[in-house]
Amino acid sequence: MDDFALTPAERALLAALNRRGVWHLVIGLGAAVLRGAPVSTQDLELWIERPGDEPVRQAAADAGGFWISAFGMQPPGFGGDGLERIDVVLTAHGLDDFDAEYARATAPARAA
Repeated sequence: MDDFALTPAERALLAALNRRGVWHLVIGLGAAVLRGAPVSTQDLELWIERPGDEPVRQAAADAGGFWISAFGMQPPGFGGDGLERIDVVLTAHGLDDFDAEYARATAPARAA
């Protein structure tokens, strides 16, 4: 992955989510950029299996940021320097449920 694709804080957050065992997927155009597609985007959609869990809050703190719980019509999100472009996705229309998509994304690549 190219250095320009993520801010240092975004890299730290994704690493912290991994360390804390938080299942998550980068989806949308941000995922395409990370895979090398010749496109650009202003945000990064992060689909988290259980966004209300304490490890998500801890991962945000590990990355130097903070977790904002959902309230009213406002979805949950991350705050802090370098985490401004992350949008937390609660549903992903056109995709299967989280478990199916996670299994598909983490399955070993098939030989061509």
